[in-house]
Amino acid sequence: MVNEPSPLECWLLPRRSPYYACLQHHQVCLQQNAKEKATITHPPPHRIFYWFGARYNAALFIQAAITIFVQCGLLHVALLHRPLVGIQSSFNKPHVGSEVDTSGTRPWNFWRWRSRRLYWHFLAYFIIVLTVLQIVFGPEDSYSSVQGYVALSVEAILPLPQIWQNSRRRSCRGFKLSVLVNWIAGDVFKMTYYLLLEGGVPWAFKLCGLFRVCCDFYLGFQYWMYAGYSPDTHR
Repeated sequence: MVNEPSPLECWLLPRRSPYYACLQHHQVCLQQNAKEKATITHPPPHRIFYWFGARYNAALFIQAAITIFVQCGLLHVALLHRPLVGIQSSFNKPHVGSEVDTSGTRPWNFWRWRSRRLYWHFLAYFIIVLTVLQIVFGPEDSYSSVQGYVALSVEAILPLPQIWQNSRRRSCRGFKLSVLVNWIAGDVFKMTYYLLLEGGVPWAFKLCGLFRVCCDFYLGFQYWMYAGYSPDTHR
């Protein structure tokens, strides 16, 4: 059995490598599969439109723009390596290691479409709606503030499903240490940048960034607490 690669590994994986060939052969679903990309791809467009009202630091604006292209690439990879229809249900779980499908049903089968085009159509309509709202309500400071908090809050709570899953299973099996280290290092550097930047950044960045750092460190605590713990031997 081949360990499932992270989205970044799949994105950087050479197409001629044995690992990529095995990925194609087994049609391995990414740990953060297509339905989770919905959560990840929504905040960057919000942050782009938030800039027009808040005029925050240009480096953060560029980072948000680059993130859109990167996450679209990851969505493409996730859709490309979805399992066949017959085994799709086994991957409708929040994170790797789930034993029970708790995702339930969704109206209009949202973000579980079989056609790849529907995902891109939805993102296109989503950006069009944001554009119209920006034209109509953009001059209002309250709209800009709400938009910023919505975008950054969604991004900040991304670790919560993993935290809940680890607590429920009393195990971090399937969650890579390399991912945890990158999350902690990246978010600590990002939070330091927010605090030391001359002129500062909007409070939405600081509050949501602080919450994300706290989640990262709690994940680290879980990784240490559940090290060597086997749910099969503690039932």
